[in-house]
Amino acid sequence: MEIEAREDLLTPDIFKRRLSWDLYSSDPFDVTGPVTSDDDFFGRRNEALELIRQLERGRIRAFFGIRKIGKTSIINRAVQIAKKQHNLKIAMIDCSDDQLFSMRYDKVLDYVAKTIELAISGEGGYASSTQALTLLPTDLSLLFADLPVRLGSKPLAIIFDEIDYITPGSPQAMHWKEDFNPFWRAMRVQLQEAQRKGLIVSLLVSGVSSLWFKLETINSIENAALHFLPEEYLGPFPRKASTAMIRNLGKRCGLIFDETTASFLANECADFPYWIRKAASLIHRYIPVEERPKRLSIEDIEPVLSEFVLGEGGEIVSVALNHLSRAHPVCFNVLSRILKGEKIEGFELYTLEKYGLIQNKSGNVAIKCKLIEESLKRGSSIPEPKSIVEEPRLVTLLLDTSEWAEELALISRRRNILEKNLRDFIHYGLLFVRDEKLSWTEKILKSLPEFRRKEISLYTGEGMLQKLNFSELVQVILKNWTVFEYRFGDQDEYKANVAVINERPDAHAKEWDLADFARYRNSLEWLEKRTSN
Repeated sequence: MEIEAREDLLTPDIFKRRLSWDLYSSDPFDVTGPVTSDDDFFGRRNEALELIRQLERGRIRAFFGIRKIGKTSIINRAVQIAKKQHNLKIAMIDCSDDQLFSMRYDKVLDYVAKTIELAISGEGGYASSTQALTLLPTDLSLLFADLPVRLGSKPLAIIFDEIDYITPGSPQAMHWKEDFNPFWRAMRVQLQEAQRKGLIVSLLVSGVSSLWFKLETINSIENAALHFLPEEYLGPFPRKASTAMIRNLGKRCGLIFDETTASFLANECADFPYWIRKAASLIHRYIPVEERPKRLSIEDIEPVLSEFVLGEGGEIVSVALNHLSRAHPVCFNVLSRILKGEKIEGFELYTLEKYGLIQNKSGNVAIKCKLIEESLKRGSSIPEPKSIVEEPRLVTLLLDTSEWAEELALISRRRNILEKNLRDFIHYGLLFVRDEKLSWTEKILKSLPEFRRKEISLYTGEGMLQKLNFSELVQVILKNWTVFEYRFGDQDEYKANVAVINERPDAHAKEWDLADFARYRNSLEWLEKRTSN
């Protein structure tokens, strides 16, 4: 009987299903952070190489683009190439670091100097502001005075990533309304002097909004950064790059896209690589593994894409557009007016076209795809942002009923997206940590009270995660802290921020004021930043 049972296990159908699971069950489309590996880096290989060449020649470059367009991926790729070549020295300034952007401009300049110093003196020729912030700062002017001796003939690149955090539109640090001008005045003086000395010093600035580098004055003072940077945008993929990525990744999981089907998918996602990957990931989850390899038609994927637009995809694009509304409200307002069918003229159309959000054919302006349209409609309850170009003025902390409801709608949406991202974050965190004793689902069950284990133990792994509420997700991370500590750092800070998020304003006894909402948004942003990449 035992022999018969074993033979039954190895029937052709069962063998094929098992083989299909082994070959095709993993999801090559889904990514959570910047892409750098050769196998996953699509569409911008030549751009990364060209970027390195220009930085080695002392050029000034800029990458502006909406959230998740691939700015950090291409920078990381260029850094990777530079490290192998051992020629270019790179000082990477991450402006989204809380410790950095909360400083006044003179202190930030000192830590820019310290980062440059570490890049020049270190073995790998690369240093980040994260390293520099753990050390005593260096005076920028003194460092540049000594640069000819210390740098020699080697080229140096200074890279500012997430530049929006140190502009007058900074979401958290209001002092950059005053500090932006003196900061860039000092940087400009030192870079120009370095060029006069014959040094090869280049600059790359990456962020969402180019607004603050185009205004003639800021707070009635001449803009020190005006015309300092080229207005360059990192836009969507060319169509051929999109379809090549889709077809290549699809083959890895047994999904065969022909050129027409791949082009249809790319078009529905406006050729944004991250949106394409997320949509294709949903298709991967919908097509049964045992049916693969499977050749897909437009009819196969169209219903899945419709669900993507109204569900996960809409949320992803809403986050990107909300981010644009804070960083570049002028462009966002124009985009909203285009959605309403208003006839628009002006320079903002050029910017929106470069962002890849609209198409402008012979004066006929339209939103690029349905995904963007639906996301804009979904965000219709969000108030149009006041122009951040205006002079700052005192406002009351009290909100009227409509303002309170609008704030509540915005942070509720962000919390829902965060809760979904936490599930993915926990899933992949526990899945890829080897443990011979416990599976990743067993680790989740072990983190919960006994009554909850019984309630959810009958579900599969992903189904189990879907049943967990925010408090339980927080508890799973705490119970497996050694796995997640590298992302969160201090456990007390983690507990403090999740406690604020768990204090829901819609269940609060009183209506919150602006300070309450600001505190809640800060905690949301703290957790979003640590779980999104």
